[in-house]
Amino acid sequence: MKQTLARMLSLCLACCLLAGMAALPAAAATPGVQPAGTVMDTLLDVPILGDLLRLFTDDGTDAAQGATDEEAGRDTDENADPATDESAGRATDESARRVIAPEQWPESWMVGAVAAGGRYPAGTPESARSLTAAVTLWSAVPLADGGSLNAAAQEETNFGSLAADAVGYAVASHSVWRQPELADLPLVAAVDGARFVQTVPAGAVLDEATLGDYLQDARLALVVVSPRKLCQVLGTALQEEDGWLQLSGLSLRYRMENGTAVLTEVCLAGLDGAQPVDPDDTEPRIALALPADLLERFGLTEADGYQDYLGGAGTSRAAAQPLTLHGALLDLPRNCDGETLAALLGRTGSTGRGLPEGAAAWSARLLTDGTAAAGTATVYVDGAAAQAVLAEDGWLTVDGLTPGSHTLQLVQGGPALYLSSVTEYGTADGRQLPVVALPEDFATVPAATPTPVPTATPAPSATPAPTATPVPTATPAPASSQTVTVTATATPAPTATPVPVVVQPTAAPSATRRPSNVEDPLAGTIIGVTPAPTLEPTATPSPTPAPTATPEASEPEPPAEQASGMLPLYIGIGVLVVCGIVVAVVVIRRRMEENGGKNNRYRRKN
Repeated sequence: MKQTLARMLSLCLACCLLAGMAALPAAAATPGVQPAGTVMDTLLDVPILGDLLRLFTDDGTDAAQGATDEEAGRDTDENADPATDESAGRATDESARRVIAPEQWPESWMVGAVAAGGRYPAGTPESARSLTAAVTLWSAVPLADGGSLNAAAQEETNFGSLAADAVGYAVASHSVWRQPELADLPLVAAVDGARFVQTVPAGAVLDEATLGDYLQDARLALVVVSPRKLCQVLGTALQEEDGWLQLSGLSLRYRMENGTAVLTEVCLAGLDGAQPVDPDDTEPRIALALPADLLERFGLTEADGYQDYLGGAGTSRAAAQPLTLHGALLDLPRNCDGETLAALLGRTGSTGRGLPEGAAAWSARLLTDGTAAAGTATVYVDGAAAQAVLAEDGWLTVDGLTPGSHTLQLVQGGPALYLSSVTEYGTADGRQLPVVALPEDFATVPAATPTPVPTATPAPSATPAPTATPVPTATPAPASSQTVTVTATATPAPTATPVPVVVQPTAAPSATRRPSNVEDPLAGTIIGVTPAPTLEPTATPSPTPAPTATPEASEPEPPAEQASGMLPLYIGIGVLVVCGIVVAVVVIRRRMEENGGKNNRYRRKN
């Protein structure tokens, strides 16, 4: 009977222990509180108490769960090993990739680049293979002497940047880019500017039938180069006449030395910002996509030790369906997400991918037909309103333009004009545009109308004011200086002007007003309204105590929350201590009873 009662008591104590352990996790959730798991482990190490806990709580499920977790972890590690299951690893990488939105790039020139970790293709597979020019895409522009300038062959243009971005997206969307040795490399795309034929007007549709009128086609190639080789390619292109490369994924700076452009800086695009390129690094680490007919020009053929991943051996699919420059442009809606595509098609000027070293803001000048009057006018630079000044000789000047090329419209939605500080097209001493015909709705504000404002020169007429010098005759006012002279200046000043000497005795009445200001409280309230504002500042301190009360009310709240969070811990520890003492007493009593029983049996035998 005693053993049954002891076992029942042990069972109740075990239930109490479980209740105490359940209270510990709530306390462990508060900062700075020891987790419940560590307390449980400590209790399990106690010889007698640990056996009781295992007796009522351990049914083998924890061990089985641990074994299951261990096997699952081993399986996960094996699945994550690319050597064991390459397809599973590739699927994990692809699921981790995402679409890179334009606003994620730290600088505007990076928009349109292919980012490592990006998801490609990112467009709509069912999109039509065509593009509609939202703005004028610049290439060839007319000169004042009747010739033309192929701007795309000498500097960055929005048409060139669009084509280079399209090449990058086409390569990143191709199956070749999924090869392990290529997928994590920075991708740079380049298109030679001499390949651009003419400017694409805004609203024109580019498709398979019309794209050839604006851009020559070519098969694309993909090679892996070192930073040193990339700098050599860019430097060679800079030194060649009309050899400018339209770029995507990088920016460059150069300086002019004896009429020759010398490369000074190259930076790769990255979501963390521009990454400078070391011109002395010889390790192949950059993927370069460009027209295949440029490989020999820059020494990138197989004979030079470079592999063309888009046209070499082992790429039968690439050979059957080669990537082309035209195809890259027409497939932009399929390879590029809608937000980025709108940003690429909406560029009206250069983005700063290639500029002279130390380029600064500049002013554009163009000669007009002089049909409008001289003055200031509102024009539109890259779609944004700007101020221009029209001189009497017909020259229109726009100040404060950023380095590079821009699109100028004299009226909103009107014909587009090309301006650039790189090719000095439209600058003060550089290449000039043909004479520009001003639109009929081009309005100016005459600059001569503000000139009448200097008619305010009559202000010198205020010089008669010194005639008020008789006012110093009111110098007898020192007598009233002892009081507020505001009252004296009201009436005595005019009376003093007609009579210089006799007025001084009249100052006696003013003296009668002086004591009235001191003695009569009503006079003080009527003359000086100043006491009224003194009442208003007194009202301002009243709201100040109100805000002071709010922080005091909010401060006690965190300690209360902490106290309530710590409460379950004390309850759990108290239950554990009490249960431990009771269990110890029960165990000691059972031992004593067992020893007593043995003694009784020994006595009976005797």
